[in-house]
Amino acid sequence: MRGIPIDANELAERLRIADTSEKQMEALREAMSSFSNSAERQRFLNDHMISEPILYGPLAKRLGDNLEPFNVLQGDIIRTEAAFTPTHRRRGGATFLVATATCDLIVGRRESVLLYGIEPRRRSDFASDGDYRSEISPVLKFKTTNGLYLPALPNDDEDVMYNRLRLDDIAIFNNAHLATVERCASLKMLGWRIFALFNGYVICREADDEVQLRMAWQDVPSARRRAS
Repeated sequence: MRGIPIDANELAERLRIADTSEKQMEALREAMSSFSNSAERQRFLNDHMISEPILYGPLAKRLGDNLEPFNVLQGDIIRTEAAFTPTHRRRGGATFLVATATCDLIVGRRESVLLYGIEPRRRSDFASDGDYRSEISPVLKFKTTNGLYLPALPNDDEDVMYNRLRLDDIAIFNNAHLATVERCASLKMLGWRIFALFNGYVICREADDEVQLRMAWQDVPSARRRAS
């Protein structure tokens, strides 16, 4: 497959129809391996991961009145000072990706919105170009679960090399106030599919030993469970 140009829409469709997260990840990693170097992978992802914010008005004209009004979509990258972690309020205009499904972002449908933190990776974070290459290479190949690659945003500082989506950096936001956030970008189709895959793969991935322990627990008599 190396050297064959990748069609972003075809790759997004491959991710959609794969019947397990393992097969989805296999397809994504295979596609990334077709590039000859990290610079090519990064250019491809920069072109196909994010776009300017998707707006309701132009889409309503195109798709008709059946389109439900929205302020924010799942996968939108936003900045806000009104998000809360489990212990404190996040100040300073932190950047997040909206993880809640779009259908649940309608005002009044859910009280809270789930956000994942976005960490900018700056030139000053790396002692050398070699350190940067060592970090970015597995991220671009989707061979690490430490963070999902996102391009630098249009309003990022010039020293931001890329952004890293952190699924372990969780915050919540009041759904009623979504219209007040700054929308920085929306995920394109491929970016949205990759986010869905990464989210499920990391949060819900299945380990063989966990399957075994749950199956074994079913065979433990109730009396022995209580005695333990």
